[in-house]
Amino acid sequence: MKKKEQYLSKTNYVLGTISKRSLWLKFNKPDVVDDNSLVDQMKIDEGFLVNDHIYQYYLGGILVHDLEVNKAVEKTKELMKDPSVKYIFEAAFCIKQKDKLDLVVRVDVLEKLSSTIVNIIEAKSSNNAYKSNKQYYLTDVAYQKYVLEKAGLVVKEASIQHLNPTYIKSGELHVTNMFLTDRIFPSLNCDISIWMEQRGLDNSTSKKVTKYAKKNLKRVEKFNEIYQSIPNNLNEFQNIVSSKEEPEESIKTISHTLLSSFKNYFKSLNEKDS
Repeated sequence: MKKKEQYLSKTNYVLGTISKRSLWLKFNKPDVVDDNSLVDQMKIDEGFLVNDHIYQYYLGGILVHDLEVNKAVEKTKELMKDPSVKYIFEAAFCIKQKDKLDLVVRVDVLEKLSSTIVNIIEAKSSNNAYKSNKQYYLTDVAYQKYVLEKAGLVVKEASIQHLNPTYIKSGELHVTNMFLTDRIFPSLNCDISIWMEQRGLDNSTSKKVTKYAKKNLKRVEKFNEIYQSIPNNLNEFQNIVSSKEEPEESIKTISHTLLSSFKNYFKSLNEKDS
């Protein structure tokens, strides 16, 4: 028998924005939820592989190995106080709430600018983070930012680091060329030198740069909208998981969830074959 969920992780939070019934099941009837589907396992395996390379990208970073939340949080606190540590992998934060679900996040890469100012870097195995699951990625990072700020930190920047679709391994693997970074908070405005450098662009490609800048601005606006909705969502999710009755799912939500599952399944198969 599976143990019932005890806290609202970023995975559970994102799940609640997609399917309220699925969220209720995870907290009330966990045995009904299939956590080991083919697609999920593929994503987990790919995620571990990408994270291994991400750790090489940020040399000198420290990995928080603990799976148990309280131990991971305490280890993260120690590393936050250590001035010699610049990057923390799988940094853990927990906001305790009386008579409510605790809020928990694990940050893929936490860049320390000081003991209280940080950058969030979310690693994704996708090579095109915004054409697929755009809402999912933005919601994921927005929830991390919310919890870290509740923990007393200042989040200066938040970025998604994903695979470079144009990188072709020839001989030794170069992790610095393997990834691309897209900032989603705050807006890049005119400061897009990193984006240009990673893609080998110069001033002669001004049209492409302008197009990206406009896309980035829209992405930041969407991110801010998602971030502002978090307090209301948390109240709603608390009521849902505390309810004794299983919520009904609208046909529209069911259809959307099934369609997304099929799309992800076939996308995973295609990526495995390519």
